Amino acid sequence: MPLQKRTLDDDSTFELIDDVCRRPHMFYANAESLRDVVALIDGISCGMNPPHGCLRLSEFVSGVFHLSDSLPWTTVVLAELGNLPFYDGGEALAKLFRDFRSTVRPAPPPN
Repeated sequence: MPLQKRTLDDDSTFELIDDVCRRPHMFYANAESLRDVVALIDGISCGMNPPHGCLRLSEFVSGVFHLSDSLPWTTVVLAELGNLPFYDGGEALAKLFRDFRSTVRPAPPPN
């Protein structure tokens, strides 16, 4: 059976990202900062929507923080949340993704 293609819009992907944000050491034991968590999530995003990840995410994040939508979401998040303590930053990032999730529709079922 072939693997089902998933996108960043899938519920299971959002659940994974939420878990990564809230329990980063479960997924990357050596994570030391929010930058490590953001890099892991960016890898998930690029894997789901190659080659650059979900472009709507960058637009959304830039809009939340009132910055140029030409900036990658990773740059914006690290600039805005990077000074928070590790787990507080993860919680803030999880909330950002929950807010993003509420703006996107689930992906249509595969044909």
